[in-house]
Amino acid sequence: MPKMSAEDYHADELQEVLAEHGFAHLRVRRRGDLLTIESGPKGGDAFPHARLRRETVHLWRLEMPTWSGEWEMTPIRDQIDNLVKLLTSMLPWSLAIVELSNPQDRADSRADGAAFAAPPSRSSAKPIEHGPFSVQKRTKPTKRRRR
Repeated sequence: MPKMSAEDYHADELQEVLAEHGFAHLRVRRRGDLLTIESGPKGGDAFPHARLRRETVHLWRLEMPTWSGEWEMTPIRDQIDNLVKLLTSMLPWSLAIVELSNPQDRADSRADGAAFAAPPSRSSAKPIEHGPFSVQKRTKPTKRRRR
């Protein structure tokens, strides 16, 4: 059976539907049988969010990016309209805006040229705040006296 390729109008319609659902920062790129949903600068630095692979005339397979930059096929296969509903309602985190930051850009924007803040001094005895939790710094263990 010959491969079904994605058409230009598929990419245009998908981008319009995503913009209607509040994801105007996304763009859709078409290549072969794939529609790739991405954001950020065009070219090699784009951030991939999801990918739809056309398998039959009406059925598409959802693929998601992994941390290593590869694509992982999911068991989700449906019509493109249902996949868009799934992405926008149940998986909106996968389409969220991603702030790509470069440490060099941060260094240029700071007056002192430091890219990162210096670690806190070890002499402070203040608790370290981690969201809703607070952790007291460890002190040296004391020796127990035997009776």
